[in-house]
Amino acid sequence: MASGEQLVDVMAESLGIKRIHGEDETSFVTRCLYSACRFWIEAFCLDDGYGGNRGIRRQLIARRLREWLDEMCGVYPEMLEWLAGRDNGESRFDVRPLYSQLIMVGDIVSENQGERYRCANLHEVPYGDGACALIGLCDASSPENQRRGILSGMMISISCADVSRKSFNEETYNPRWWDIPDAYQEWTSLSDLPDLEYFDPAARKYFLRESSSWLPEFPDHLEYELARTHGKFADEYYVVKVRKNGRRALRITTDKALSLSLNVRKSFDRPLKAVIEPLDGCHVRIKAPFGLLPTETSRWIDYMTWPVKRLKDSSCRIMRRELLNSAICMMEACGLEIKEK
Repeated sequence: MASGEQLVDVMAESLGIKRIHGEDETSFVTRCLYSACRFWIEAFCLDDGYGGNRGIRRQLIARRLREWLDEMCGVYPEMLEWLAGRDNGESRFDVRPLYSQLIMVGDIVSENQGERYRCANLHEVPYGDGACALIGLCDASSPENQRRGILSGMMISISCADVSRKSFNEETYNPRWWDIPDAYQEWTSLSDLPDLEYFDPAARKYFLRESSSWLPEFPDHLEYELARTHGKFADEYYVVKVRKNGRRALRITTDKALSLSLNVRKSFDRPLKAVIEPLDGCHVRIKAPFGLLPTETSRWIDYMTWPVKRLKDSSCRIMRRELLNSAICMMEACGLEIKEK
């Protein structure tokens, strides 16, 4: 049996993963195993004894993936802490983020309301300027795929062959849902909502539960704003729009409230930043509030990067340079200011 060092080197060669200049062994191992999870899940979702036709239950995917990672943690114990840590001396980690990413981008798909999943056929999905993601059953070790594709995180990215699909559509990644005409939504007068307070575009902290992030009055010079109720009506979020007949409010989800807060900051000229730091000629590190990005954007950012500090790292990611321009377009469309070191 190969030693741990030999095992990860073989895995990295098969996946086309390159070491970052000065990278420690723990980081290299976690990046290799993180990427390998995509192809392990794909392979498992092909083999149910019926050629994949019936699909695999999500619970079974989770159990088998956890068992495989437990074996890997036996060879690389540092992986366990990166995945989640220990609970009373036993391994306890949540593998849902790993297969949920594949579900969200369509790498594994369900045909029966989420009861069972199968691996998708190989196809291309455009995600940025002149770039496509290879989605579905894909041999990362194939010389052809390694020659024309770049693996970063769980994504294999290739040049988009169809010229008509090259343009970047920023509305795909940051739909301005608050610009829907009033007639299509049930808007409420502010007078009907007790105890409202308004998001502070200049707040030093960006967590919505921070009391310092909220103001008692509607800020001047804003056409739309994020509001919340407090007191006994706490934890309800609203988008507030200025109209000729006064300010109107529409209740929204927490996810929408997070992404709206980014755009409120941008409109007030106080955007949050995405800081890009070169690591070597092939890799960059990006520090940004990824947890605030709209779902359509965050699912692709997660898919095309490696988490740094832990599996669910939502503030620091590593990416291949070849994918950086598309990522910058996505982040700018969401209201982040790009800063390069």
